[in-house]
Amino acid sequence: MARFDGKIALVTGAAGGLGGATARRLAGEGAKVVLTDVATEAGEALADEIGGEFLKHDVSDESRWKEVTEAALRTCRLTVQISTKLNRSHTVCGETALILPTLGRSDREVQETGEQFVTVEDSMSEVHTSRGKLPPASPHLLSEVAIISRLARLTLGDRPAIGWADFERDYDTIRDRISRVVPGFEDFTARVGRPGGFRLPNPVNELRLNTPGGKAVCT
Repeated sequence: MARFDGKIALVTGAAGGLGGATARRLAGEGAKVVLTDVATEAGEALADEIGGEFLKHDVSDESRWKEVTEAALRTCRLTVQISTKLNRSHTVCGETALILPTLGRSDREVQETGEQFVTVEDSMSEVHTSRGKLPPASPHLLSEVAIISRLARLTLGDRPAIGWADFERDYDTIRDRISRVVPGFEDFTARVGRPGGFRLPNPVNELRLNTPGGKAVCT
């Protein structure tokens, strides 16, 4: 199996030069390549050569990035979306599309170890808990954590050795992993459980400016 079998690659400036070489290499490694460039003739020729898809696109034209991204998604063999309700993004999908309904933040989440909660960060860098109070619409609805954990166990198995089942049983284990690697989230579960949660480090709010003079610099 080639390294990129089943993968989709979007390469800009792909009609020649480094972009063209990158597109050829990715295709040779098994990827389905979507090429973009302003040089239509050369881009289409390369797309035909490597079995890719070409779109004329100037990367500075922000208005067309949505179209380019949608084209790349439509070349996927499978797209999976985890959603609380239907929305327009579901109309952009691959050859086979799955929509997996999930619990919303207003729904109670109960797992093997009891009722769970998730956390959110607001615009002021405050992290606090979010607990649903409504009964789920169906006993078959799973939480986002449960869906991701079960998909990971089915697709990845024990490689790498990650406690996906533990994550589903008790969301505190997820917060424990986060606290080990993300600055500002030390002792995550205990701190977020306090009234009002906690504030993430923000040098500007704390009047700590990482400049040579320790003051704001206007440029």
